[in-house]
Amino acid sequence: MGWTSYEATYFKKNGDIDRKAECDAYFMRDNAGHYKVLKSSMKGTVYYAAVTTLTKYIGKDENGKNMYESIPEDKQEVWAAVFLTRTEEGRYFHYKDQDETAGPYEDHCPKCILDILSDTDHELALDWKKRCRKNIQKSNKLSKLDRLKNGSVIRFPSILSFTNGINVGDEMTLTKINRKWIYEKYGTRYSLKKTYINPSYEILVEA
Repeated sequence: MGWTSYEATYFKKNGDIDRKAECDAYFMRDNAGHYKVLKSSMKGTVYYAAVTTLTKYIGKDENGKNMYESIPEDKQEVWAAVFLTRTEEGRYFHYKDQDETAGPYEDHCPKCILDILSDTDHELALDWKKRCRKNIQKSNKLSKLDRLKNGSVIRFPSILSFTNGINVGDEMTLTKINRKWIYEKYGTRYSLKKTYINPSYEILVEA
């Protein structure tokens, strides 16, 4: 689907558009009674939500009005919604909505949302969930780096090439000094951002 745009309704205390509230409103205001948001979260500019559908479309009445009937609670399924968002001029909100069956490219859905989704056999949804789980594992592994103390040493195959002669796949050994990860090359010390560290690192020394 394409992008939908309108003048924003929800704002934070600092005046910024509240993207999460705008997306929640899609289900709780614009489609009230048809959906229920069980949990939602923003990851950067991407909105993730666990949603259950409460009604199903059964046709039109004699006046051409859409008719729905309630889905029994034990038949309701929980699925993931993924919205891309952007803002304009501090007033306008834009979103592009998808669900898990579209196999969204955005795959950083929080674990708390993934854990309450219904099982599915849809291939694109399964692949998306798998990618999200893999990214969570990577994030957890990299977060552990912050908890390692100064003097700890790690080793891993590089995921990037650097101008100092290190190429993708080369073994790198880093030491934590003053809360920064440092490696030495040709007698020179370089600091490396955590995001450049391969999540498959091995701890050689844990201080």
